[in-house]
Amino acid sequence: MKSTKNNIRFYSIHGLVLILFSVAGCFGDSAFRSTTLAELKADNDGDGFNETQGDCNDADKSIYPGAPEVCDDGIDQDCNEKDISCNDVDNDSDGYTENQSDCNDTDAKIYPGAQEICSDGIDQDCNGKDLDCKDVDDDKDGFTENQADCDDADAATYPGATEKCDSPKDYNCDGTILNCKDVDNDNDGSTANVDCNDADAKIYPGAQEVCSDGIDQDCSGKDLDCKDVDDDKDGFTENQADCDDIDAKTYPGAPEKCDSPKDYNCNGVILNCKDVDSDNDGFTANVDCDDSNASINPGAKEQ
Repeated sequence: MKSTKNNIRFYSIHGLVLILFSVAGCFGDSAFRSTTLAELKADNDGDGFNETQGDCNDADKSIYPGAPEVCDDGIDQDCNEKDISCNDVDNDSDGYTENQSDCNDTDAKIYPGAQEICSDGIDQDCNGKDLDCKDVDDDKDGFTENQADCDDADAATYPGATEKCDSPKDYNCDGTILNCKDVDNDNDGSTANVDCNDADAKIYPGAQEVCSDGIDQDCSGKDLDCKDVDDDKDGFTENQADCDDIDAKTYPGAPEKCDSPKDYNCNGVILNCKDVDSDNDGFTANVDCDDSNASINPGAKEQ
């Protein structure tokens, strides 16, 4: 209430301003003013509130500030200037109304974010569908049954898990049991099925042999004899009668050089030039008096 010098009284009741004039001499005395104030302060419906206290209908005791609202009845029971929508009422007291996406406001276990019970046919968390138990990661290994976890009760079993060879269990869910012989323990590219020493990465089928070291590097079943190695790349090894396997001009059948100190063809003899028939007349220099002329030889006709 506010007073002015002209004895004008202002009252604000629920948004409406009531101006009471009490000018001396105009109305005789203050009876008008006193009667009006008394009426405003009266609780006509006995609900504990009068008009000056915000009772927006003092003829109905079910209407007063803070009264229980009846939703969607078109009446403002709590005097907040609007009727409440039933969709704004939390009927099951779970903290959510229909306008807050509660998909079943008669069940306190159903609301946005509620704990789902998988495959029970009920959408507890109001996400539009029931949770499939196969979409639950029971063993917390990062994979569900619908993500190909073949044992969702064992956290060591999931797609891509480390296999244990010769175990009866398929840990990586690939549908096969790992045989230890299918494991490449030394990471040389060959498994124990074919690797004759799967603990040594230098030993595997096709590996480079070290001859006569007593080790079968290439898994051929035997060590390589150094005499079976063609060191000079002439096509013959020592075990193939190469009498000098570091000289590519020396091997069985190689061209001989007469009177050379070397046995190029590995036949065990040094070729004497006198044993050579240089003119191919059938006689060597031992008997041919001119082994550079095929018409001169023992037995030729004299001219």
